Amino acid sequence: MVYYHWSAGTSFLAKLWESVYWNIFHNWMHYTNFSRQDLKAVVNQRYDYPENFSSHDSPLVVWRKPCANSRDAQRAPAPHETDSSG
Repeated sequence: MVYYHWSAGTSFLAKLWESVYWNIFHNWMHYTNFSRQDLKAVVNQRYDYPENFSSHDSPLVVWRKPCANSRDAQRAPAPHETDSSG
């Protein structure tokens, strides 16, 4: 994953505060802690098997059908079909 953080510190003290805040709290809270909260469920995820939905996934299934059948989804080429030769 790629994370990008930017702040507009104008003075030396603002830049120093942002650096200290980033290293002590912000990096851990937003990226390490948040990204790893589902690690137990995601680490064993298999993408080569069919999905098994539960009853809680019914809104997801209902939402996927219109998205997959929309004009833009049918018009867009699949990622493996795009020409990357430039």
